[in-house]
Amino acid sequence: TPLVSKADIDSLMGGMSFEDDEDDDFASAVKNFEEKEKKYEAESASLVQPPDGTSHLDDLLIKSLVGNLGITQTLDLLKSFYESCEMIIEGAKQAYLTKDIAALAARAHELKGMASNFGFKSLAANAGQIEHLAKSNAEEAEYAPLLETLYEYYLSSRAEMDQRLKA
Repeated sequence: TPLVSKADIDSLMGGMSFEDDEDDDFASAVKNFEEKEKKYEAESASLVQPPDGTSHLDDLLIKSLVGNLGITQTLDLLKSFYESCEMIIEGAKQAYLTKDIAALAARAHELKGMASNFGFKSLAANAGQIEHLAKSNAEEAEYAPLLETLYEYYLSSRAEMDQRLKA
């Protein structure tokens, strides 16, 4: 005799039988997907496109962030991201002023990765160019203008993101 009967197991499982598990798992997965889709659509509706049609941001990545994390968690993460961006940009400027090209390349690489993860495509591209030029021992005149505009790309991208995520 088994220690636990099938009826006991069915009772513990809320009346579901083993045969019903597959159907219930699929139905539950479909229901979860539909709920996430509705939530995503509701939160994505608050995203606003810039008036001139151009964008510093990766629209698909931002919609994915908001859809997966929700607006509140996305905004919380962006606060930390903004603080980190400002520290990294300052670090890059200091590395440039002290002629520490390896540190400049490292800060640019760090910023490129973070910006890419949050959909700040213009900022990521600018940081990527700085990183490439610093690693290839380019002349200072080649990457200095990019470094000068780095903070402008950050501010423009941040303003656009803030505008889009306004409720």
